Amino acid sequence: MPVFADHMKDFTDHLRISIENRTDALGQVHQATNHLLTAARTFMGNVSHEHHLMAGELTEALDQFHGDLSDRVEDMRKRHRASLKQTQAELRQRLDDNKAARNESVKNMRQTFHETRQAVADDLRAASNAWREFTVNR
Repeated sequence: MPVFADHMKDFTDHLRISIENRTDALGQVHQATNHLLTAARTFMGNVSHEHHLMAGELTEALDQFHGDLSDRVEDMRKRHRASLKQTQAELRQRLDDNKAARNESVKNMRQTFHETRQAVADDLRAASNAWREFTVNR
C-alpha cells in the first residue's frame, strides 16, 4: 500500500502544482488582457482625439470654402446685374430708335398720301373742267 500512497501523493502534488501553474497562467492572462485593454483604450482615445482635430480642421476648411464660394457667387451676381442693366439700356435705345424711325416713316407716308391725294384731286378737277369745256362746245 505504500506504493499506492506514494502514487496518490505524487498525483496530488502534481495536481496541486498544475492548479498553481494554472492560477499563475490565468493571472498572467488577466494581466495581459488588462494591459491590452488599457493599450486599446489609449489607442482609441488617441484615434478619437485625432478625428476630433481633423473634424475641426475640416470644419474650418469648409467654412473658408463656403466663404470663398459666397464671394464668387456675389461677384457673379453683380456682373450679371451689370450685364442685364447694359442689355436693358441697349434694348431701350434700339426700341426708341425703332419707334422714332417708324414715326418718321408714318409721317413721310402721310405726307406722300396727302401730296398724292392733292395731285389726284387736281387731276380730277382738270378732267372735270376739260369735260365741261368739251361738253359746252359741243
